[in-house]
Amino acid sequence: MISSPESKTLPMVKVAPVATVESTWDPDKSLASIESVHHDARRFASQAFEWYCARSKSSARASQVCRAFSVALISIGGLMPILGSVGVMSERLHGFFEWSYLLLAVGASFIAVDRFFGFSSARTRYVLAAEVIKRSAYAFELEWIKIRAHLGSRAPRQSDIEEFLGAATTLYGVILGEVTQETRRWAEEYQQSILDLASIAKLRGQRNEPDNAAAFERDL
Repeated sequence: MISSPESKTLPMVKVAPVATVESTWDPDKSLASIESVHHDARRFASQAFEWYCARSKSSARASQVCRAFSVALISIGGLMPILGSVGVMSERLHGFFEWSYLLLAVGASFIAVDRFFGFSSARTRYVLAAEVIKRSAYAFELEWIKIRAHLGSRAPRQSDIEEFLGAATTLYGVILGEVTQETRRWAEEYQQSILDLASIAKLRGQRNEPDNAAAFERDL
């Protein structure tokens, strides 16, 4: 049997599941052992697929919230100066004109939050990984059916056993390879977000320095 691929939690990180193969082989019951391998491989593929689907949904919700607030605040902040310059509206909106800058800044901060925490990019990674796992599971099932049809009703020979185990090995290899690639992409995006944040902090620090303020404004 394959242990349940529960996520392993690290500080600020949720790593994709990894399986531990614990299947035993009974030489006197080779056909039953083959079916056990088939069942375990299917279960691992299903659990990995469900893991990525669940993470993609949670990331999608966070991304949608950030983008919805960003669009709403930036739109309102952009309209306020226009409304404030129109006849009677300028009198009614007197005192609220300055708030447009704050709304624009807060709206932009939601975009930064989405980018820094990687909600949108995470959803894309999870969806792509789930698609790869689904395709590999379909390919595995078709390959297994083909080998099973070739076997017929006779007892499996050593060559048949190697074909069955080869199909399962391929499935595990594809899924675990995709988990590794997805984790590597996450690490690269995370490191890049840290570098971007450091660059922004450094730029703002230079802007606040009296000697660099004038030069900064000219560069803008």
